[in-house]
Amino acid sequence: HAELAQLKEMFMSADADGSGALTFEEFTALMRRNDVRLFLMKMDLDVHEVVALFHAVDQDGTGSADVNEFLYGVMRIRHGLKAIDMISLMYDVHRVGTMVHEVQEAVCELVPDLGRQPRSGWTRVLPGVLFERHVGMHQ
Repeated sequence: HAELAQLKEMFMSADADGSGALTFEEFTALMRRNDVRLFLMKMDLDVHEVVALFHAVDQDGTGSADVNEFLYGVMRIRHGLKAIDMISLMYDVHRVGTMVHEVQEAVCELVPDLGRQPRSGWTRVLPGVLFERHVGMHQ
C-alpha cells in the first residue's frame, strides 16, 4: 500500500536518534513538517491535536512509538477519525484511574485500620472507603 510506505518513510526520517521509535519530541517535530501535515490532511487526518494523536499511536504507553505502533495508530485513527477525542479521553481516564488506585493504596498503608469493619451508622462502599448512613433523619 503506497500510503503505508510513505508513512513509514516519514517515520524513518523523523527518527533522529535512530532508535527505531519516535519520542514525543520527534513525533511533534514530524507533525510540524508541512509535507507531513499535507499528506495526513489528504488522508482526512486532523494533525492539530498532536498530544491525542501521539497517545493514539503510542499503543503501549511507553512514551515512544515504534514504526508498527505508528502505522497502526495512524490507520486506526484514519478509519475512525472522530474517535480521536475518545481515544484521548480513554487515555486520560485510564491515567486518572491509575492515579486514584495509587492514592488509595497509599492511604491504606498510612491508615491500616481502613480495612476493619465499619462502625454502626457507616457503610463500606468501596474497599477502604466508608460512607455515613443517615438513618432516621429528623427535620
